[in-house]
Amino acid sequence: MSMDADIKFNGKMLEMFQPVSEVEVKEIITMSPNKPCDLDSLLTWLLKQPLDHLLPPRTTAINQSMDESVMPLCLKRNPVA
Repeated sequence: MSMDADIKFNGKMLEMFQPVSEVEVKEIITMSPNKPCDLDSLLTWLLKQPLDHLLPPRTTAINQSMDESVMPLCLKRNPVA
């Protein structure tokens, strides 16, 4: 999976990053309330249904994003008020 981004982070790099495990990601998602928020309109209950299938690529994306200090532009969205 390529994590190429249109914009490279220019801030201070992490000195040390401990990768997250699928167990940690699953725990965070399952503990999240089943309601959308202003920053993410995805219904959490919908994310939870196929969680076991989505867990490996989601965990990889999180770890690569933190390791490479890159957030893919397609994942950067802010609501406009």
